[in-house]
Amino acid sequence: MKMLSSDPYSEFIVSLKGDDDGEGGFMYQCSLKFGYTEKYPDEVPNIEVISLEGLPMGEEDLLLQHLQQIAEESLGMVMIFTLVSASLEWLGATCDRKQKEMEEERDRKVREKEESELRRFEGTKVTVETFLAWKEQFDAEMYALKKQIKDDPSSKKLTGKQLFLANKSLNESDLKFLEEGDDIILDLSKMVHILLHEMSLNQFILSGDGDVKAPPGAVTSEQRHEAERVFLQFRKAQNPFALCFAIFERSTSHYVLFETALVIRNSVTRDWKHLPEADKVSLKECLMQYVLQRPQLPTFLRDRILHVVAVMVKRESIDDGGAQRTALLNQVLQLVSEGNNSMRMLGCALMNCLLQEYAITLKSSDVGLPWESHFEAKKQFEVTDLITVYRFTLEVLSELERLGSPLAQEQVVLLSRFLGLADSVLSWTFISYFRHILSIMAEDPVLHIPFISLMKCDPLPKKVMSTYETDQNLSFRPPVTWKDLILNPDAIQLFFKLFLKVQGDVALSHQLNTCLLQLASLNGPLVAEPEDAHTYLANFLHGFFLITTSSLSGLEAMGITNVLRRLLLYFPSSSIASLPKELHNTFRGRLTEITCCVILQATKEDVDGAEDPMFMEALERVLQAWIILVQDIQSLPTAEWMPSIVQVFETYVQCHLVPPEGMRGMRREEAEDELADEDEDDRTKFKDQLSTIGLFGRNIPDRAIPLLCRLLEARVVRLQQLLSSGQTDEHLLFLYEDLHWLLLIAGNVVSLHYEGEQVMIPSEIMEYGVRLYQSQQGSSGAEPPPDFPGLSVTQAPILGQSPDLLLRVFRAGMAVMEVTARGLEAGLSGVLSPMLTQSTLWFLARFASSHLMPTETYYLEMAMNIVGAFGQDSSGARWTIEFLLSAVSSLVKRWSSEEKVLLDAVDLCLTLAESKDKAGVMMESEQLWGLVHAHQKMELGTLPPKVHRGLMKVFVLAASSIKTQEPKEDCFRKPKGKVIYSGMAGRSRLSIAERVQIVKWHAKYENVTEVQQQFEKTFGRRPPERKSIVALVRKFDTTGSVLVGERSGRPRNARTEERTKAISESLKRRPKTSIRRLSQELDCPLVSLLGIAHGDECVQLLIPITENFPALLGQPDFLKLSQTEAVMKQLMTLLDCLIGVMQGARPSTAELLFSAIYPSLTRTVDLLSVYENHFLVVDLILELLNEMAISMLCHLDRLQARLFYELAIRGIRLYAGHNLRTLVRDQAEDEEESYKDVLLIIHLLTNILAKEIVCDFASAESSVSMESSGEGTEEISASAVCLHGMHLLMPLINMDLLHYPTLCKEFFKMITFVADIYPEKVCTLPGDHLLNLFKWMEVGMEAFGPEVLQQVLDFLHAISMHLALHPHVQGPARDLVKVFLKDTYKEMVENLITQQGDPSRAQRLAQAFTALLDGIHLVPHRATRAKFRNNFEKFILEVRTILPPAFEEVPVIDVHMESASQVWVALEKAIKTATFLALDCELSGLGPRRQINAHNIEERYCNVCDVARSRGVVALGVSTFRFLNVALEPREWRGKMRDGTQWQYVVQNFNISTLRRDAYVVDPESMKFLVMHGFDFTKQYLNGIQYWSGNDRLNKEEVPFCLRRLFALIMASKVPVLVHNGFIDLIFLYQHFYAELPKTMETFLADLVEMFPAGVFDTKYIAEYISPRMDASFLEYIFRKSQQLNEEFRSRGSKHLGLLFPHLVSPLHWVEVQACKPILTPGDGRKVCQDYANFGYCRKKDCSDAHDIESLLQWDIRRMQGKRKLNQCVDMEEAIEPEDEGESDPVALIEMPCSGHSPIVFTPGNKCHRAGFDAFMTAFSFAWFVTRRSDNPLKPQNEEAINRIYLSCKDFPLQVRKSKYHSTAVPNLGVSMKQLGRRTCKDANEVDDGCNNRAMDDLKGDTQDELNEDVEK
Repeated sequence: MKMLSSDPYSEFIVSLKGDDDGEGGFMYQCSLKFGYTEKYPDEVPNIEVISLEGLPMGEEDLLLQHLQQIAEESLGMVMIFTLVSASLEWLGATCDRKQKEMEEERDRKVREKEESELRRFEGTKVTVETFLAWKEQFDAEMYALKKQIKDDPSSKKLTGKQLFLANKSLNESDLKFLEEGDDIILDLSKMVHILLHEMSLNQFILSGDGDVKAPPGAVTSEQRHEAERVFLQFRKAQNPFALCFAIFERSTSHYVLFETALVIRNSVTRDWKHLPEADKVSLKECLMQYVLQRPQLPTFLRDRILHVVAVMVKRESIDDGGAQRTALLNQVLQLVSEGNNSMRMLGCALMNCLLQEYAITLKSSDVGLPWESHFEAKKQFEVTDLITVYRFTLEVLSELERLGSPLAQEQVVLLSRFLGLADSVLSWTFISYFRHILSIMAEDPVLHIPFISLMKCDPLPKKVMSTYETDQNLSFRPPVTWKDLILNPDAIQLFFKLFLKVQGDVALSHQLNTCLLQLASLNGPLVAEPEDAHTYLANFLHGFFLITTSSLSGLEAMGITNVLRRLLLYFPSSSIASLPKELHNTFRGRLTEITCCVILQATKEDVDGAEDPMFMEALERVLQAWIILVQDIQSLPTAEWMPSIVQVFETYVQCHLVPPEGMRGMRREEAEDELADEDEDDRTKFKDQLSTIGLFGRNIPDRAIPLLCRLLEARVVRLQQLLSSGQTDEHLLFLYEDLHWLLLIAGNVVSLHYEGEQVMIPSEIMEYGVRLYQSQQGSSGAEPPPDFPGLSVTQAPILGQSPDLLLRVFRAGMAVMEVTARGLEAGLSGVLSPMLTQSTLWFLARFASSHLMPTETYYLEMAMNIVGAFGQDSSGARWTIEFLLSAVSSLVKRWSSEEKVLLDAVDLCLTLAESKDKAGVMMESEQLWGLVHAHQKMELGTLPPKVHRGLMKVFVLAASSIKTQEPKEDCFRKPKGKVIYSGMAGRSRLSIAERVQIVKWHAKYENVTEVQQQFEKTFGRRPPERKSIVALVRKFDTTGSVLVGERSGRPRNARTEERTKAISESLKRRPKTSIRRLSQELDCPLVSLLGIAHGDECVQLLIPITENFPALLGQPDFLKLSQTEAVMKQLMTLLDCLIGVMQGARPSTAELLFSAIYPSLTRTVDLLSVYENHFLVVDLILELLNEMAISMLCHLDRLQARLFYELAIRGIRLYAGHNLRTLVRDQAEDEEESYKDVLLIIHLLTNILAKEIVCDFASAESSVSMESSGEGTEEISASAVCLHGMHLLMPLINMDLLHYPTLCKEFFKMITFVADIYPEKVCTLPGDHLLNLFKWMEVGMEAFGPEVLQQVLDFLHAISMHLALHPHVQGPARDLVKVFLKDTYKEMVENLITQQGDPSRAQRLAQAFTALLDGIHLVPHRATRAKFRNNFEKFILEVRTILPPAFEEVPVIDVHMESASQVWVALEKAIKTATFLALDCELSGLGPRRQINAHNIEERYCNVCDVARSRGVVALGVSTFRFLNVALEPREWRGKMRDGTQWQYVVQNFNISTLRRDAYVVDPESMKFLVMHGFDFTKQYLNGIQYWSGNDRLNKEEVPFCLRRLFALIMASKVPVLVHNGFIDLIFLYQHFYAELPKTMETFLADLVEMFPAGVFDTKYIAEYISPRMDASFLEYIFRKSQQLNEEFRSRGSKHLGLLFPHLVSPLHWVEVQACKPILTPGDGRKVCQDYANFGYCRKKDCSDAHDIESLLQWDIRRMQGKRKLNQCVDMEEAIEPEDEGESDPVALIEMPCSGHSPIVFTPGNKCHRAGFDAFMTAFSFAWFVTRRSDNPLKPQNEEAINRIYLSCKDFPLQVRKSKYHSTAVPNLGVSMKQLGRRTCKDANEVDDGCNNRAMDDLKGDTQDELNEDVEK
């Protein structure tokens, strides 16, 4: 601003200047002159525009007018600043407008120029109409030509004989013949020439060829459509073999040849039975000759052709018995034997294809063979040719082994191929072996009948054979005819020599290890003779010793230990013992050495916290091998093996102790971390190891027990010393760790526990105890035990001072417990170790269950030292129980904060209480009653709920285990003074003086409240209730007395001595009379009678609960106090105690307990109306009812059951009446808590219904008792209660609730359960009830996953079956079933047939449906169902070939510096036109896993930010999905998007190779992972598109293709962005392509909202939390599962996805093709690794289970089929019916090569890991989710899923939302990125051919009618 003057009024000039945007736009400069006036600011100042540069002439006047208007509006205010601001705003807007006009003019000129140039490339456009017209004319001409040739006699060709007789000159005859047929040959040649020309030209159009590339602007959309049409028409060709022969001879394009092979394969599998024999022979010979003559064919093309040959060979072998197959193999072996590596590779590939085709009888249905044919073909191949393949494989491997090291690359590849071939043979499932097993079974006197019938079957039944083929052992079982080959020592040694040769090569070592595993598992008839088995074992061990050394790597240890385990599994100890002595000793020494080495390394892994504990897995395997030996130790020379067992045991103990006695190295920090880690549970983690070490110790008790005793006692003494001295240094921590492991080992040595079996003292320990006792009897100088000063355990009877080593082990464990208790009393809880206390309690529980008060009749011989110390009648047993209860009481009183410790203490008490003998001693123990007092007097809520429940269960179990007449404590019969629970003081009976005073106060004040106040003030306790005071006053007014009159009728109590004696005698005289009848006859209350019959301890223990309930609920101000935290805690504690009572109920005490707590239950149910807003209380009440239904209901009499039914219905009615669902759901944070109440009601109804099934066979006595009870009420059935409860529950169920998978599944399971058991009652429900039920069934069929669908189908089956078997039943059920099914079977079939566009396909489908019902009457009989199932399998075989899947492979464009020039524009256009898109990143590292998975979310964000700043993005995947909107399509498209059941998307996938320009960190593990999954770092570093991380540096140095610009385009497109487990990806995307990450997560989330306004969706969150949830949530599973479900929905005409993959203009070697053939058959039944099924990976390197997605999906199908068959009653014939067939297609993809380049091909076995394909899987999974949850594909936003990001290790998502208190990080950056995005959109529009309608232009440019129709079909 420049001041001109200030007198009389100020005048000044303000200069304004615009910013230079650096893009050549308008930049203005303006000078404004302002002058104040006399009346300013009440009048407008003087305004002049002195200069205005950068804008056209005439703009000054417009600016001045604008300022004058602003000034007039601002009169009365200071306005200069306002005018200057308005000037800036006006100038900026004017510049933007002018800039836009200029850009539009420039764009118009550019478009006109491009359009004029593109017209030069346009030819004759081919439309559908013109093509059909041309084809019709062409077909007519060809038909006329053929007819003319056929009708003309002179044109007919003569036979060879006729030609010879007609013409003596053969040369002239041949020439004449050729001249006559020249026209036809030329016509065929012309046809092939034209087709090859078109295909080659269109290949160039689609992808380019060689160095000649089609530029983007040179190819129009119509040309691309025509090119695609040519190949699609070729794929759909019928009987194309003659044409394919010609193409193979003339074409050199790999792309064309691959398409041709694919066409041949499809035609062979589809039309084999319709092909002439001559065509079959010529086709196979042509293919074989083609491959043989071209050994340099690419692998993918060669394997595709050979796969066709293998399929044809198998089909031929069905007819000729395998003669042609054998001849073919002989020819191949002759060629391979010549030594040419190319021929060897070819022969290996062919044999591999043959093995894959013959290996399993359950082959894929697209081969078109029934199971019987597969079986016969496999049997033929196994007998005739399999041994030939194996023998030849050994010859090649032997030759390779003799070559020098290292092997050349070509030799390595050849070795890998033949090792794979050898593995296929060794893993073969021999049919001959299975028949051998059946013959053995048939000789069994018990099993012979069914197995003789199986032996007569040929082929064997499908299910029997499939079970054998899916045997998880996968052992090697050759027939006897293989003996010479297998027993040849050179054949075995060969594999071990190869193993040594390839050491260091991980891949080859793994292959050889697999072969050795199979060789180690040899069994069957070949080694049935002991001599043969011994010979083979000796040969194997000689080779095994070659590869075992003292130092092993982790991988080697895993492999070798697995081989050992398999070897000992199949060769018993007797075979080991029969080895020559030298060989036997060598084997024993090597096994011991390997075991000790593995133990040491595994311990180091555990201490160091290794992420991949290979040695730990190796230890588990080698210990499994030892189990086999030790369990059969008697078959071995014991004297030689015992030192080895001792060495292994002592090594294990030493490795878990710190020096000097141990070898466990552990730093102080690690020790603290381990002790503080609450998630660590060594008992569970190392359960199998400890169990095996315990087995070792029991076999060497003379060494193990003294060792453990010495180590334990020394450490107990040291622990006493450290705690007494107050030392808390690292020595104490190490001591805790030592004691922890010693107690775990000792517990497994001295006791043995098996689930579900009676716990007994191990026989080895008992024998050792006997020997100890005998030795002590004969010697008087036994070493006394060490003294533990001040510990009571030293004063224990016998145990305290016994020198017996076994007793001293138990004594040491008790001493540790006592030291802990003393430490708690001394206030050292912060120093003591909870982990050690848990281990001690576990040890004592194991000891108590086996050694304490053992049942002597269970043992043949008893050790007297054990009997004397812990026998039934010994004082030591009583002392021990007192000691244990005292320790538990101390823990409960002083360590209530350690829940895990208390739960282990409760488990110890349960161990005692579950034994009647021990429970009897418990009830006589003062410590039990002290524990009861401690539990009841404690402040409510201080103990965890599970502990309350556990203690009450202990008390009830202990009390119910004995029968006594007298109570143990008066306080439990009638509490004195205050009741036991603090804060819940009860009301005792009023004295006469108190009654008199109440009457006086009421007469004086005439106010009940005042009377209560005076009572509390005078007597110092809680006053009586209002109703009690009013009743007392009325009584006084009526009778004039306050005395209580005598009761009449039944006495209040039967506790007089005479009545008790009389009732006891009656019980003895009439033991079979019901308790209820005796109660009526003796005039005795039922509860009192039960107390006399069963003992009163249970009832006495419940008195505090039963009296405190009314005390708590009867407070006059309870409704007011009920919502306070203190009262709620008291109530919840009481409810937990009641649940514990239910859990402790036994059949003998169920009725007694129910009678005692029934009054409290009635009050409890009423609380549902009081606590309707508190879901925790509601859940506890419902859980109490549920627990009673589980534990008690089946043991109650009918009257009590009726009372419970009434309680349950009243509770559900109260719950439903208060409509609690909304409140509960809103308050719950955890997912499970949000629906727990509804789930509990569902379980309650299900358990009630189950009671009617369990108690269906009620005794007649109970019926009589019920009839004689005098009850006149109608009996209530469990089914009626369940149906009524369902009716009350139905209105509360909504779609939001059913989105929770567990709840949804249980809800529909309950309905199906009722329908299965009582279909007649369901059918007779009222109309509105039934209609509501069927509505939910309809929802379940459409909206949820396959499991719910199966439940719905089961429901319909039960109802329909009932209606079919009872045709007289009429009503709404029959009508609803008809409406529900909508179409009849006939209508459904007709609709499906009419939907087929191809008439031949429709005809074949109609024939298949006709055959399906051939000879079947639709009646619900078992025989009919079995016949229909057989027909249905054949129907599936046929239909699979008629209806192909929607897509089987996905193309991904590789984008890098070489390809970007041609695909970048298409990439930008795909983003701009997408309906939604998915992003995926491949990273150079993730840093420490603990940091990126930190518990605190803010901390996790900061850690990931640090990783993102230091690492790089090595690849970015983009997948765009664009929906084809019918409303925007051209008119001719609308008719082809037929019934609306298919949602079609145009899909384009890009894998962008990226390279960070500044320095970044690379994690070796991440790099290793990427390399193992096919990532090419060479390509990334040479041709990766470079970028700067952090804030934009684009102005400093321009790059040709800007990733930041691409990311800005994604933001500008404003479409939903999809990620999978995207928390880390989003942070990396922000840091590397947007800006520097903000410091706080709230700012980051606010920026994400601005960046992606349409929302972010995480498919992992969707799969985990949104219904229908999937069983696993790793990306590949949810994609393949979605694809599988999509195929199922497509096959039945439901809404599904259809994908179009338009070809991009790029060279073919830039296209990666990923196979993803949908899995629709149950496969071969191979077991799937559980870790892989849950998480998508398995850390076990040699796990024998399946680890591929195909097996997992096939397992899902089998699991669902198994559920369908649960309710089916099948006979033996049905039990072995065949299942659906499955295939393992070795190369299930379409590779697209181009000449001169090797395409990038990925098969299912290659473990492809590409960002582009991962992005596609994410997008497809989301698209499938949208089809199930939305009706509008153009608006895929879903409120449940939008902006919710999955968080690892959390049960809640990260919500992306903008807080009111956090702004975006860089506001100006957001604006600049938006401007960059808009400019990118404009640049992308330059290639849109001038079309402003985006959807219309995309449709014309990227898709075509035929492609759409093909994908739909």
